[in-house]
This record gives sequence, C-alpha cells and structure tokens, in this order.
Amino acid sequence: SGNGWAGIDAFETALANQQPFSVVITDLGMQGIDGRQVIRTIKSLSPATPIILVTGWEQWFETKESIALEVKFVVGKPPTLAKLREALTQCLQPL
Repeated sequence: SGNGWAGIDAFETALANQQPFSVVITDLGMQGIDGRQVIRTIKSLSPATPIILVTGWEQWFETKESIALEVKFVVGKPPTLAKLREALTQCLQPL
C-alpha cells in the first residue's frame, strides 16, 4: 500500500537496479512512518538525490528544518501545479 515504507522500498529497488529516482517527493505525515525518517533514509542511501517536502507547515519548515533535513524544496498544502513545477525545475537543474 502507499506509505513511506513502500516508497523507501521502491527507492532501494530502483537504486539496486541502477535506475535511481531523479527526485523524491514526500509528505511529512504518513501511515506507519514519519516523513522525517523517509528523508533521512533516502539521504543515507543517496545523498545527492533531491527531496521535495509537501507539508501544511510550509513557512515553518522553510525557516527551521529544511536545511537540517536536507530538503531541496518545501511545497505547501494543497500543492499547486505551478509550485510543483517550480520545485521540480529547481531540483532537476544541473549543478
């Protein structure tokens, strides 16, 4: 079922098959696992993978936790198509 653990499993499988995800989008609150743990796990497996966090606490995370969590972009809820496009564009730009 769609939860953080399933996302981590899919990420690990893609890495093992040498088909890594270009970007990860995660929520903060999910069934069975906290979004912070998803972020930490993804970053431990692949530090260079950009992560977009979707949360109702957008302003707080932008100023307080996004750096500590190594989140590339924070998108507020409900996310708009324009905001998601902006986040994906920034995450997928070459360095």
